[in-house]
Amino acid sequence: MSKGRQITAVALCAVMLSAGCASTESVSPPPPEVPDLQEQIVRLSLSPMKQFEVEAKGFTESWSDVCQDQVVQQKELATLQDKWRIVVTSWARASVFSVGPTLDDNRKVRVSAWPVRPGLVDKQTHHLLGQASSLPANEVARLVHQGSAAVQGLPALDFLLFAPGSERIDQINKQSLAFCHAGLAISSYLHETSATLFSAWESWPVLNAAQSESRQLSDPRPLKETPAFHRLQDKLLNGLLSQIRHLNRDGVGSLFDYSNDPKGKQRNLHYPYSQYGTDSLKYSLEALSTALRSDSPLITGLAEDSAHRSALNNRINALLEDAGKLPIVTNGQPLSPEDVQTIQNLNLHLEGLYTLLESKLLPELGLTVDFNSEDGD
Repeated sequence: MSKGRQITAVALCAVMLSAGCASTESVSPPPPEVPDLQEQIVRLSLSPMKQFEVEAKGFTESWSDVCQDQVVQQKELATLQDKWRIVVTSWARASVFSVGPTLDDNRKVRVSAWPVRPGLVDKQTHHLLGQASSLPANEVARLVHQGSAAVQGLPALDFLLFAPGSERIDQINKQSLAFCHAGLAISSYLHETSATLFSAWESWPVLNAAQSESRQLSDPRPLKETPAFHRLQDKLLNGLLSQIRHLNRDGVGSLFDYSNDPKGKQRNLHYPYSQYGTDSLKYSLEALSTALRSDSPLITGLAEDSAHRSALNNRINALLEDAGKLPIVTNGQPLSPEDVQTIQNLNLHLEGLYTLLESKLLPELGLTVDFNSEDGD
């Protein structure tokens, strides 16, 4: 393990295990310390990705437990559905930085292939089910590994667990072998991808260079003043810009389309069968807001009295307020005028946030917009 990766691992452990480090002596606890810049970066980037890996692993283990006797009970199906929602939530939080390790090797698409052509996930997952009924588990796993992203991640599991008829246990158990083989193969592949993602972030040269440089005896400057930190800050902020574009264009945009044609655009939504897409969008918006809050390391270097800092906080507060009002989209039902207004507000908030970052904050920080950020690093 490289020195930089060791530093990252130590910092991650410090963040995740800090709750268990309290002294047992009967003395007054010391005042809480403000996490240093390194720990803050770990909390923003590595910790959510680690949590995603943990949840994906637990989800795979649940599939294995449920399918031991190849008979699925209603309670067991509900457990799988709940654990799937937990994995989706953790991914919404972990994928906030659309940059570098998340984009490399098509990982983001393999976790959640969306938006795609309507019906593509359904067709390919249904085809996989047909093949899984007559193949051993290892062959089904091979098909998933060699298949398209449409059958490798969360949308395929949305179809498998929530598609019409999936609530009827008798129907599932008529094809329980295929259901179990397909579900276990997809969830196992998802876990593999999550582990690869965390490993890639943990060893990302841009992140490790920023941490290592600040600890060299020949460079006593604070982390925020090193060239390597500025490069990291640049990459992460540009990753947020890419995510803002995606959330507005695809997340909010799909809700716009649905509001105009609820029956026709139902299947265009993210996770249409579980109807969990608006929840996923809400958690993504919350993660975006956390990454840009006033104490975030990403805006280190912005003057405390900067008008842009104040404008950023106002944008984030307005965004969070309307994110909390996101409608629950159910079975092609039309949205109320208030729901449509919320969607329109979110569109304006995200457009304003993007413009503020692009034209004001990044220039003040001495950074530039990378128009190729979607290509990774």
